[in-house]
Amino acid sequence: MPQINHIFGVSFNMLAVIFPVAHWISIFRASFFDVRGELNFL
Repeated sequence: MPQINHIFGVSFNMLAVIFPVAHWISIFRASFFDVRGELNFL
């Protein structure tokens, strides 16, 4: 059982790291495309 617990802990830590990074990347991409759209609109 300790091995299964360890695997869950590692995957949970990876998700805890990956989710915020993907969240910020999506925000950055959305704002970037918004700026491009405004420039194209001008």
